[in-house]
Amino acid sequence: MSDSSASRAGAGVARAHGVGALERWAFAGAAVILLVVTYAGGVFASITADLGDERAYIRYAHNIIHGHYAIASQASHGLYLWHGPGLPLVLAPLVALHAGVHVLRLLGPVSLLLAGVFFWLFLRPRVSRWLALAGGLVLALFPPLLVLLPHMRSEPLALMFLMASLWALGKAHGSGSSRWAVLGGVLAGCMVLTRVEDGYILLVGLLACAVAFALRRERRHLLNLICVGSAVVVCLPWLGYTASLTHKFPYWASSGGLSLYLMASPTPGNTGSWVSVETIATDPHWHADRAVIRSLSGLSQVQQDAKLQSIAFRLIRKHPGAYLEHVADNLSRTVLGGPYSFEATGRGYLFYGVPDVIVLVAVLLVVVMLRRRGAPGLPDAVRVLAIFGGLNLLLHLAVASYPRMTTLSVPAVLAVLVLGFDQLLRARERPLSPARAVPVSA
Repeated sequence: MSDSSASRAGAGVARAHGVGALERWAFAGAAVILLVVTYAGGVFASITADLGDERAYIRYAHNIIHGHYAIASQASHGLYLWHGPGLPLVLAPLVALHAGVHVLRLLGPVSLLLAGVFFWLFLRPRVSRWLALAGGLVLALFPPLLVLLPHMRSEPLALMFLMASLWALGKAHGSGSSRWAVLGGVLAGCMVLTRVEDGYILLVGLLACAVAFALRRERRHLLNLICVGSAVVVCLPWLGYTASLTHKFPYWASSGGLSLYLMASPTPGNTGSWVSVETIATDPHWHADRAVIRSLSGLSQVQQDAKLQSIAFRLIRKHPGAYLEHVADNLSRTVLGGPYSFEATGRGYLFYGVPDVIVLVAVLLVVVMLRRRGAPGLPDAVRVLAIFGGLNLLLHLAVASYPRMTTLSVPAVLAVLVLGFDQLLRARERPLSPARAVPVSA
């Protein structure tokens, strides 16, 4: 089922309802909830029990204001090339105006609200009015995402860019316009600059889109290629900057080595969850790993990253079972909220495990029912989102991860659920002809 067909099928719904008072009041209510969670959500803050990378992002913003980004004297594990420039670039104007941290934290709820709005805009021409609104609200208020709000993090902003990109790509497939594809690519590039580890997915996507267009010169493949190519162009200045400092290309960030090492370490009680080098150096549980951390002394951050990767690959070859066990722990942690290294129980099972399991079970049931009915496949843009969501999950299962690392996979699951549920409702009203049935693809 192409996006143009989906747009035509839902155009009557969009024209009939438009943006009514219901949608405005619903998103206004969501905005209030997001603000309350941000400034009065102590229970959410206690789940993570840390400030995340908030201070690092503010320091980066100060650096940008003064004409720098990575400063050698700041080359701790949380600065220099540890993070991408997306969030600091957005914060820089506010920091230049001397906005306080409580003002800067508004970026989180605003980003989640806009992510829900863009998701609703994407769904509106394709499903019923009620399902589109429900999809947008569920994304904006999804409990595992609310946990991100009490402190400033990059995931909400990246999610907003992803949803805006999906909306633009859907417009491109619906109209055939390359301009919408370029806009979608620019927004996707902003998402990657905010969460630079997804740059690897971007490069793989560029190759896949080029091959797909070369094999089948269809308009939809060309639009996907334009979108991904535009995203790569947006990222080139960052890659050029990192290359000037590291003499490596492409070089996205220097945080991957520690994450991979934590996954590879066979230390008993380690589950592959991320901890800082300071924790390894002081916590008695990590005594066996201190020699590795001491060996990094005197090396630059980029050299430390390379050495940790080399040690990690050697450990994986020597202890493949431990690594695979940590991959399974990662999957449990990203879906259920635990386990964490040297902890008897995980954190936040209620806010992660319950909603995640409910959504995943609902998706499974919907997909099974659709296959039995022979329902149409997913729109092109949703198929792209589903592929990205799956690759994003696999990427973060391979290195030290925790629930917020897979934020960008959530929309793919919700999109499949909403569109699948809409097809089930339509099938009840008008059963599909067996001759026209096409297997659903996720």
